[in-house]
Order: sequence, then C-alpha cells, then structure tokens
Amino acid sequence: MATLKDIASQANVSVSTVSRVLNYDTTLSVSDETRSNILRIADELNYQKNKKTATAHTPFTPKVRGRILIVTWYSSLQELEDPYYLSIRLGIEEECKNQNLQIIETLHLNGADTLDLPKYDADGLIAIGKFSQAQITFLETLAPQLVFVDSNPNSQKFTSVVADLTGATTLVLKHLLELGHTHIGFIGGRDFVGDQQQLIAIDDIREQTFTEFMKLQKRFQPEDVYVGKFHVSDGYALMKAAIAKGNLPTAFFIASDSMAIGALKALHEAQIAVPQQVSLFGFNNIATSEFSQPALSTVHLHTHDLGRYGVKMLSERLRDTQMILPVQVILPTKLIMRDSCIALKKS
Repeated sequence: MATLKDIASQANVSVSTVSRVLNYDTTLSVSDETRSNILRIADELNYQKNKKTATAHTPFTPKVRGRILIVTWYSSLQELEDPYYLSIRLGIEEECKNQNLQIIETLHLNGADTLDLPKYDADGLIAIGKFSQAQITFLETLAPQLVFVDSNPNSQKFTSVVADLTGATTLVLKHLLELGHTHIGFIGGRDFVGDQQQLIAIDDIREQTFTEFMKLQKRFQPEDVYVGKFHVSDGYALMKAAIAKGNLPTAFFIASDSMAIGALKALHEAQIAVPQQVSLFGFNNIATSEFSQPALSTVHLHTHDLGRYGVKMLSERLRDTQMILPVQVILPTKLIMRDSCIALKKS
C-alpha cells in the first residue's frame, strides 16, 4: 500500500506538504502545479487514507449539501496528457470538499454517444469543456442545476466560469506591437465537439480576437494565420509550412504552449534563432514552457480557480433555488515574460 512518504518522494516535496494537500488544507501556500502533481501521483499509486487516523482527527462528518456530477468533454487519458483540464478538475474536487458537496461520478464523454450514459440522482452538474447542442440538451436532463466551466454555450441560459481569452490575446498583441513587431503571425487550433459520427468544429476565441485586432491595426495578413489541432506535432508542421512559404513574420502568437514547443523545434531545425530572428508568445503556461530553449513567454490561466469558482457558482444556485438568472464569471489572466520574445531591432 502506498504511503505519504512514497508520494512525497515522487513529487519531490515534504511528507507534511503531501499530507496537507491530500487533506485539502486551504491555508497551505503551494503552486497549482505542485498540488496537481501530488494528487496525480496519489491517484496513480492508488493511495488510501488511513481510516483510523482520519476518524481520530475528524470528530464529525459534515452533512452533505448536494450530490454533484462532473462531465468532461475529453478522455481520462487526454486529461493526464494535458495539465490544463486536470488542474480544473482538481480545483472542482477541492472546492466540493470545502462546500460539503459529494461528487457521485466523473464522466469523460470523449465523443461518446450521450444517450448511452446512465441517469444519476444528482442535484447539480458541472460540465468542463465544450459540447455540441445535442450534448448540452442531454446534460440538462441529468441535474436541475448546471454550470459550465471553460465554455459559455449560451450566456442567456447557463451560468458559466471562463478565462478572459479575448483580453489575454489583446494584451499579447499590444505587447508585441510595443516591442516593434508589426508583422505578426498566428498559429492555433480547432476544437471538435459532438459524437464520433458527427464532429463539429468550434472557432477559437483567440483566433477571432487576433483577426479582429490586427484588422483594426491594418496589419492583418490572412496568409500568416495557420490553424491545425492543438498538438505539438501540428505546431511543428504549421511552423515548417510558414518557414517554407518565406517572408516569415518577426513574431508569432501561438494559442497553445504545446504547439509553441513544436514550433520552436521547427525553427531550431531551420536554424532560425529564437528570439533574435523570430519571437514567440505562447498560451497556457504549462510546466514545460519554463524549461524550453529558450524559455517560453506565455499567458498564465488560473485553471485551478476556474474549477473552484465553478463549484462556488453551483453551490450558490443549490443554496438559493430562487436564483434563476444565469451568471457569467470571467477570470483574469497574466502575461508571463520569459526569453522567447524580445524587442525588434530597428534597421
């Protein structure tokens, strides 16, 4: 059986830190990345809390205030590969414990036919990600209260918690312009929702904002927009295509750190120096972005708080059944300045 010491050894933290994270100690000052890593390792090692110890330190069990269902649009494997969605879910789990809400099940749709899913006796549902209209209609049948996290399918109908992607994209582009970059390229991706028989592409807010902003600046060049999937391999292939085309932009805004890392590899292979010849600005602030060569400038999203605020909004709706108007919470972002982006030298 796995112990706290086993988890601490793999996570490279102290045993006391592991203990406090697993007991959802809200006074502990630790990064979302460290917290997510500890919880992931505990899950992989199938760690079980000592029931006797837990009883000794817990004189009573708080009354459960509601039964919650979590539905995600991706698979459990994709979640492990992408820390973005894992961090959101861990934030949800932490806040559910704080709010005395019981999570009865976490379902990963991943293109599955929702009509095959069982019905649950749930008081509320948190949906993480993006969904087709058919899936949304089905989700409404699973619980009387529904909150979306990381998407807002209908602001007139649903309560949601999202990151300010429009504001973040605008900040990045303004920053690049201030550095003297007027020829700016974009590399991004498309998300697809629905079941495997009918996948529907969703336009990305960052791409839309890039197009609108650059048009206002009279700097938009459609041939400098490259779109694929949000994968490292697509970032690599799209940057190779941009290099082959010639007249390379002096800076690229890339809508995913994973794609940016692939783009970096393509530039290195072509012996194009970053940031001396081409500056890059990524998005998501994944753990590896700090350790790329050069370290990647990026946008930090408060993913853990996206999950926590989703639970707070759902908890409020469970507490006040007269709250019928939908609410949208937009969380701010933060630019992380590293080494992949510099001012353009004037000729």
